[in-house]
Amino acid sequence: MKKKEKEHTINILIDNTMPFFQAQKTLSELLSDKKKKLTQKETMSYSLQLAMAELAIGNTAISLQLLADCEKHILSHGLPIEKGTLWLLRSMHLSAQAKYEEALQLAQRALNTAQQLNINAFTFRCLINCGRICLRLLLNTESLAYLNSALELARKLNNKHQIIVCMYQQNEVRKDLVSPEENLRNAEELLAYRTRPKPATEDISDVHIYEAAARAALACGDIEKTKQYNQAATEIKNRIAPNSVMQIDRFLLLANIAVLEKDENEMLYQTTLCIDTTQKGTTPLSSLLAYEVRFEYYLRHNNIKKAKQNLDALNACTVKIGSQMSINKLNKCFVKYYQKTENAAKELEYIKKINEHETQAQQEIMAYRLKHITALHQLEIAEKENKLITQDLHLKSQELSMANHYLQQRNELLSDLKGSINLLKKENAQREQIFQTLFKKIDAAFNKEDAEKEIFKEKFDKTHAHFIQALTRQYSTLSPTESRICALLHSGFNTKEIATLLSTSERNIETHRLHIRKKLGLKQGANLNMTLAAIKV
Repeated sequence: MKKKEKEHTINILIDNTMPFFQAQKTLSELLSDKKKKLTQKETMSYSLQLAMAELAIGNTAISLQLLADCEKHILSHGLPIEKGTLWLLRSMHLSAQAKYEEALQLAQRALNTAQQLNINAFTFRCLINCGRICLRLLLNTESLAYLNSALELARKLNNKHQIIVCMYQQNEVRKDLVSPEENLRNAEELLAYRTRPKPATEDISDVHIYEAAARAALACGDIEKTKQYNQAATEIKNRIAPNSVMQIDRFLLLANIAVLEKDENEMLYQTTLCIDTTQKGTTPLSSLLAYEVRFEYYLRHNNIKKAKQNLDALNACTVKIGSQMSINKLNKCFVKYYQKTENAAKELEYIKKINEHETQAQQEIMAYRLKHITALHQLEIAEKENKLITQDLHLKSQELSMANHYLQQRNELLSDLKGSINLLKKENAQREQIFQTLFKKIDAAFNKEDAEKEIFKEKFDKTHAHFIQALTRQYSTLSPTESRICALLHSGFNTKEIATLLSTSERNIETHRLHIRKKLGLKQGANLNMTLAAIKV
């Protein structure tokens, strides 16, 4: 594979336009081909992209191993895009393990990297990931904020595929806020948008959309539509990712359909497939859902022994995951079990645990929101303070400019007046005494001007102290006079005005400018004023 072809593979994978199974196959062949002499950097980069593809099609264990193999090298020597992608993938793995707080921290770190690099496709993926994690944390407002930003970006790029992904995720956020019937209507509207006209490629998002419609139909009790949408999702999976652990959601949907149809054998078969497939590399979350389906079924049919067996298996999965949400779900199952077995004391014990967990969860959510709001408030305060400082600096600069203009005009007037008096003095010697008096007054005015200049210099130095400090930190060889000239140039004064303020000649200022350019390392043709303007205060 040529270099450009390799780069193209990586780019389209990040942009989510290549079906992930195809990406997995292409990258696996590239990494396993002994004839291709890949550098360590290329190997790490392609391994990272392969980890993304493996995760997308459900091969979590393989994805984690790939990340572990290349993480150290990427953190030490990787490009910013590779580090950002690493944080994004780690975040997605933590989210799959229900470690949502840690996942959100890494997701936001990846998002900051994407925004700094100004890579639209990567930024979009990070925004979607942040939105998904906030949904799991029950932070619906924050989730919609991330998803709205992603949708705005997708519309700006006129990327229909990305628009569909955003609409699907927004529907996932809102589904708990509306009735099952309305949720089904929303899912079907999204399907209609997806299929007219049908994009050229199919990928994971198509599967998610059909499965969302199937779950919505299942919640409404519409078995036919549930089967129809599940079958559509299955057909796409078989085309883009056959024999992958992506089939788990299909097994769960079929198991739930079997429950509605009261087909015990089919329910057991599908949940067993789900549990067995889970062992191939995904998190135990899918097993947890399968055991829950079994438990609910047996409890409804008064098979207490089998219900208890599945409840114990559910408990083991929950301990492995260790998330707040899964623990709370387990406690609710215990309440149902002890209600059925008429053990009031145990039932009350688990009801108390549910209340404690829900209170703790609400406190954690409120603490997170408070922290988020406080950070936003502090940011707003800092922005307002910066704005006020900028306005104050602008007003002071205007004041200094006006003062300098006044001094220059008065200096020119007094010089002209002194010249005229000298001419008159030569013409009429008798008026010498009067002229001497006038000269004394003019000299006094000049002396007063010198004092005003000193006051001006003092005010100027105070106003531009931050700039002078930043300048001298960066260019320590500049003398105090050269630093002051730089500050005057930065404020918009020209050579003539600077010469007047510093009581020296324009030629002397030009000499200083040459020395400044040399100390700043400016080449011939480089603009000194632009260089000074670029210095961050």
